[in-house]
Amino acid sequence: MAFPENIKYSIFICLYILISSCAVQKKSVIGYHFQASKLDTLASLRSGFSGLMVCDLKTNEVITSYNAHKYFVPASNIKLFTTYACLKTLGDSLEAFRYKENDSTFTFWGTADPTLMHPFFENTEIIDFLKEKAKSKKLIYSTAHVDLRRYGRGWMWDDFSDYYQAEITAFPIFGNIVYFKKDSLGIKILPDSVMVNPAVSDRINSIKRKETDNIFEIPKTLEYKETFEQEIPYYNASKVNMTLLQKLIGDTVIQHNIPLDDYALSKYSCPLDTVIRRMLQVSDNMLAEHLLLAAGMVLTDSLSTDYTINTVKGSLMKNLPSQVFWADGSGLSRYNRCTPASIIALLIKMYSEYPESRIFSLMPKGGDIGTLQTVFEGQPKPFIYAKSGSMTGVYNLSGYLITNSGRKMVFSFMNNNFEGKVSEIRKTVEKILMEIRMNY
Repeated sequence: MAFPENIKYSIFICLYILISSCAVQKKSVIGYHFQASKLDTLASLRSGFSGLMVCDLKTNEVITSYNAHKYFVPASNIKLFTTYACLKTLGDSLEAFRYKENDSTFTFWGTADPTLMHPFFENTEIIDFLKEKAKSKKLIYSTAHVDLRRYGRGWMWDDFSDYYQAEITAFPIFGNIVYFKKDSLGIKILPDSVMVNPAVSDRINSIKRKETDNIFEIPKTLEYKETFEQEIPYYNASKVNMTLLQKLIGDTVIQHNIPLDDYALSKYSCPLDTVIRRMLQVSDNMLAEHLLLAAGMVLTDSLSTDYTINTVKGSLMKNLPSQVFWADGSGLSRYNRCTPASIIALLIKMYSEYPESRIFSLMPKGGDIGTLQTVFEGQPKPFIYAKSGSMTGVYNLSGYLITNSGRKMVFSFMNNNFEGKVSEIRKTVEKILMEIRMNY
């Protein structure tokens, strides 16, 4: 009996993952095989819980599997799921917004594009486009399709002032962040209208913001520093962004809840891969959250983190070996839980569906670029293309590895609930993956 291609693929994934949990590990051709059980004997890992799975991408051989079907908090490894959702749903560029116009009005709906006026992307074309429309038409902005909380489920309420926890909005501007920089040219604040007349305090060493207001304090020690740089999320970003947008355009934007028109057109902005690459390589949470929403906009014509996740899981990831408990796009939430086996299956799907050169170009590279720049150093060329994920008591690394003999592996190494420093676990992970690289 012939099976459809999608069924064949599902059977294949399930079979090799199942075999990994019960079969004796196969020896490599040189007689070496990695004993994953030794993970529990390592001093740095003994206090926590570790899981490791490594597979050969060509032969599907399971090199090692240890606690591969146990659940872990993935932290920023969840960005791999966000990446796959974007690759599957978005075209070569992000939607800046949807719009419909007539002789007198220009109505637009946000699509969560995170690049508008973002310092890294320098996306100003959209502002110029809206300025031109405002010359002859009334601008109307609608959020009728939006169902968002400013923070993701399970985010830490007291991290509101930290750069990695910007608010989630339908129409981000400046990354929903105030950028403060001091150098030889003076002090630069962007956008300058959000941080006005900040108080000076000798009780702090970095810029702080009140929890429910855009009232800032800067440290007194700043006057003695030649250079200083900090990013601080601003409060009530949805409202602030409309004020900023009107200032940038130089005209009024009327807010009115008009349902998203089925025949609305799309205005595009930045190339998708450029944004995904930045998100993965520096582990940018704000980009991850809004990229996930952008994918959801294509799938559901709405902006809702929960609805997007449920839709993506149901349509794109239903063949993973175990359920993924998925709460946000970035991995900030400890409600996220998944297994090394599911990450392995996701990485194999990604590798089989897209060119290797494209996937590897998006990822941080060991000893070369991104969050892995200072790890796996001293090699002739990068051999690790992977995403790390860390928070207190959590360090994970999942991706692709090229061995000394040229074999290409996919791996997921997850560590939770340890008492030591993340830096200590990172060194242990590096040592173990180097051992696998050298012996296969």
